[in-house]
Parts: sequence; structure tokens; C-alpha cells
Amino acid sequence: MNILNQPPLSAENSLRYGMIITLPLLVFYMLAKPAGLILTAEVILRDITTLFGILPRGFTEIFWIIAVFFLCKKEGASFRITPNATANTLIESFLYATLLIAYSVFILDASFFRVEGMEGYALSSLPSFIAMKSGAGFIEEFFFRFILLGGMVYSLRKFAYANIWTIGTALVLTSFLFSEIHSFHFFPGLADLFGVLPNEGETYTTEAFFFRFLSGIALGTIYLKRGFGTAVWTHAFFGYLSLVALF
Repeated sequence: MNILNQPPLSAENSLRYGMIITLPLLVFYMLAKPAGLILTAEVILRDITTLFGILPRGFTEIFWIIAVFFLCKKEGASFRITPNATANTLIESFLYATLLIAYSVFILDASFFRVEGMEGYALSSLPSFIAMKSGAGFIEEFFFRFILLGGMVYSLRKFAYANIWTIGTALVLTSFLFSEIHSFHFFPGLADLFGVLPNEGETYTTEAFFFRFLSGIALGTIYLKRGFGTAVWTHAFFGYLSLVALF
């Protein structure tokens, strides 16, 4: 798969379509997430967009809406969200997520899914976990793939620096950062900078870091070739499937 070539614009890979088709995940996360818990990517995004508290917290949502509005407008073409397009996105995303799960289970043993102290949760807590996985699907893809990777690749193409090495470097760098925020193993100072902690109960392991790094490569490639919507739903479906290890 050549990540240099931009795919022709279609319903499934347009930004406007991707934002609309994934909006239910964000809404569900905001409404159903457990009290007091917040995704690390959400904290980082909030701190950056509010200049570490200089601007009001609501500016994050304002930034979000304005950025997406102008980028969708710049995209130009308008696509309808049809049942066929929606089904294609969900089926394709589920297949990608299944491949990631299969790789983690059969190659890496997936022991890093079994977070210490979280075994045996009551089934009544399942909606909260699903909400967190939904939020991770949207917010982490928005931050790492849409803002960071998308911004890098856009700049490289705009200034004619795009080649297999520069885009590959952007993919590797954003995938490293994506894996790093789950443990802050290599750069613990980042956790202090943003005032966040690694995921509760999770300790660094080489297997977990390597798997998330490879997942970042896969999700970044999906984002570049299949669009934001497919990347987000792949991430979300992977999260849902990984919950099997907790229950």
C-alpha cells in the first residue's frame, strides 16, 4: 500500500463523512464515561488548545468545531451518508480491528489487556468501559492521526517535501507518541507537564508498547488511505473486542 498517493475523494474517506459517522462515539463517551475519569489524550488536547489554562476550558470545544468546520468546508465536495456507505465503513473497520486483535492474541499473547485489579468487574460496569473505549476511538484518533499525522503530512505535501521517508518518519513518530502516552516510560516528564498519570493499574511492558506502536502504524495507514471515519471505528471496535479480557 503506497502511503504517498492520496486516494480519490469519496464518501468513505472524506473528512466531513468521517466526522459525522464517528460523532456517536464522542457523544456516548461524554454522556456515559465514569465520573472523574478522563482520557490522557483528552487532557493533552485540552491543555494545548487552552494554552495550559490561559484560555477558558470551553475553548477546546470551540477550537474543535471551528477547525473541523473550516477543514470540511475546504474539502469542497459534499457526500451523503447512505446506509451502504455506513455499512461499508463499519464492516471494514471491524475487519481491521479483528486483525489487530488476532495479532495481539496469537503473536503477543495479549496479556497486557488484563490490567491488574480490574479482573472480575461486574457486568453493570460494562457501559462505562464501552464509553471509555468509544472516547479513545474518537479522541485519540482525532489527536494523533487527524491533528498530528494529518498536519505533518499536509505540511510535507504543501511544501513539496513529501516522500516515502518523510511520510514514513511522520507515521513512526506519531505512532511512538501514541504508544508513549499509555505509560510515559521514556519521557515521564511529559506526564508531569500535562498533569496526567498513565492508565490506572498499567505498568510499562515491552510487548504492550511494541503492540501499540504497531497499532499506531496500522491506524495511521488506515487514516491516510481510508479516512478518519474508518480509523476511528477500527480503534473503537478494537477497544470493544479487547474488553473480553476484562470480563
